[in-house]
Amino acid sequence: ARAIAVTDQSEGFFIENTIHNNTENGVYVDYNSEPTIERNNIHGNGGHGIYVDGDPNGLTECIIVGAGARVQDNHIHHNEETGIYIAWHAHCEGNTIDDNTVGVMVDCGYPHFRNNFVRNSKHAGLFIKGSGVVREDPEGSFEDNEISNNGAAGILLTQEANPPIYGNRIFANVGCGVLVSGARGSI
Repeated sequence: ARAIAVTDQSEGFFIENTIHNNTENGVYVDYNSEPTIERNNIHGNGGHGIYVDGDPNGLTECIIVGAGARVQDNHIHHNEETGIYIAWHAHCEGNTIDDNTVGVMVDCGYPHFRNNFVRNSKHAGLFIKGSGVVREDPEGSFEDNEISNNGAAGILLTQEANPPIYGNRIFANVGCGVLVSGARGSI
């Protein structure tokens, strides 16, 4: 089960909680919901630490409505899948994301991903895939993050992803600092 599920275009404030040892995701947010997830310790979940879901109709192009989830100043660690999975719109700032299988996976949307620490993932630190990701849109960016000590590439761009990535500190990863495969990242 999930500890927290935010659905049906809902809002809410989830602040200073410990969210751990759930069989699925620690926090689930469906598309068009706009919760604030702040200063939580999210760890040991069987799925993703935080899962921000995309369009329920499975559209390949993301249509962004509203501000999306605000994920700020959390410690997200030791989850079975990703620390944060984004398939919609999210603002992620000041989080420490470590010791997950993949640090952060972005499948679609216009995330603002700034001033986060992504480290010690078993695989990629930041995995950005899909043609619906950012595409040089001023509404989304990956900036001023520290991405280090991951078991594969620090940042992996695939499937025509084209996000602006700048001002990041990328070091001590097992694979490339940035690996671009079938994508066009602006780095």
